[in-house]
Order: sequence, then C-alpha cells, then structure tokens
Amino acid sequence: MTLSSILSAVVAKLLDKMIRIIAESSSANLVHLLLNLRDSSKFLVGATRSPNGTVEVIKGRDFHHSYLLAPVVNGVIRSRKECILADAGADSHFSNDLYVLANGAKSLLCLPILRQDEIIGILYLENTHTTDAFTAERTELLFILSAQISISIQNA
Repeated sequence: MTLSSILSAVVAKLLDKMIRIIAESSSANLVHLLLNLRDSSKFLVGATRSPNGTVEVIKGRDFHHSYLLAPVVNGVIRSRKECILADAGADSHFSNDLYVLANGAKSLLCLPILRQDEIIGILYLENTHTTDAFTAERTELLFILSAQISISIQNA
C-alpha cells in the first residue's frame, strides 16, 4: 500500500464523517461537498450523501454533472456569499428550472468554504420534503461546520 493510497483513504474517511455530521445536523436529505482543485478552476465532487442515507465519495467529477442546482453554485462561486432558498419552486429565478422541476428541490442552502478568502469548496444542501428547512440556527451551525471542514481539509 502506497502513502498516496493511505492518504486517499484517510481523506475519504474524513469526508464521509463530515458529510454524515452535516446531514445529521441539518434537515438536508441531500448533501454535496464540492472541492476546489488547486491546479484547476473547476470544482469537483468530493462526497455525496444520497437521499437514501448512504455516503459515496466521488473523485474527478465536474459538478455540472452532479445532481444539484448549478446556477446557485455558480452564483456562490462568483459572490463568495451563501445562498439560501426557502422554497426553490416558488423562487422566480428557479421555479421553471429543469432541475427544480425534476427533483422537487424545496429548501436549499449553498455555502462557500473559504480559507484566507480563497474558495476551497462549496457545501450544498437540499431538502426535498420541506420549505424553510434551513433555519437561522441550522445555518449558523453549518457555517461553523464549514469552517471546520476548511481546517480539516487543510490538515489532511
């Protein structure tokens, strides 16, 4: 076993644990952690908590091919600010979006993960069952967890 495969296994385990904590701490039934590669401007999916509760670590997949509302992610990348949609289906910008219509996204929260003002990742959460799922208390907790993710990724 090589050092690189050991490190990959450690990072995969770390991502798995972080995604589980986030999913359990929020009301999200879908969680994506998108990580920024230093040698590319693209964001790649790091880990996904699927609606059935399993966590799958994925490498090398462009986020546009993932199951998420890409215009929200693009907006967070550009603005470096969070986006919270209480009801994506009722939002005039997204009510006719094919993703929202096909997947029934209701509540949505998308946070940039920053390190020294550089985006190193995006935390994307959805609730397909309830509107207004991401309360102020949950959002604050997710900000704290995203800061911990930044530190953990840097240390890993």
